[in-house]
Amino acid sequence: MRCFVYSTAIALMLCSSASASLVIDDFSSAVSINGVGSDGPDAVALGTRSITLANVSFGSGVSSGANVFTATFGNTFGSTQLSMVYDFTSPIDLHSAGSFPGSPLVLDLFDVVDGTFALDVIYEGVAGSATTQFSISGTGPMGVPGTAFGNGALASAVDRITLNFRATSLVPDGFGGNFARFSSSSASISAVPEPTSLALLGASMFGGFGVVARRRKKKITEEVKA
Repeated sequence: MRCFVYSTAIALMLCSSASASLVIDDFSSAVSINGVGSDGPDAVALGTRSITLANVSFGSGVSSGANVFTATFGNTFGSTQLSMVYDFTSPIDLHSAGSFPGSPLVLDLFDVVDGTFALDVIYEGVAGSATTQFSISGTGPMGVPGTAFGNGALASAVDRITLNFRATSLVPDGFGGNFARFSSSSASISAVPEPTSLALLGASMFGGFGVVARRRKKKITEEVKA
């Protein structure tokens, strides 16, 4: 019984450790850009963050702080308007267990979305670079699947992640103009373990239980023979 309890505790600790998010940015530091401008590089958990707002017109801006992030694009759409670049102090492994396809990159930036956006996610590392594109038009967290990383070697050693946003459609702003906006009151960018890794942990946990059961049975058999 004691071995069973110990095995259970160890397995739970492993699962807890594996399920922890790798936080890239929690938007705790203040950023304020009104119109065309840039901010950074600002220090974040794993390196630096730089934000640039360009090709926009009046009414545009970016602000963050206290886990809140808001980006507004006034009366403009088409080319890249918001670029967020994360340079890491040392390469980060976006795989939870070093095996392709790896962890999804989770962008919790979209509690509210007005209009629609195109998002280009660019991953760069010693193995090269890869780009994946998404369309944003709804609410809730936005996830980038691990298969978008391009290849296993790249995903396991990422030096830089770039997020390029551009508005692709606008909505009336109520004052005779148009705008697009996305925001989140609990903003973060993080990577979380892939389900397959958690499944492997579960399998190893039950395998451990099997070993304990066999040892217990063997001990009982030896005691009976004695």
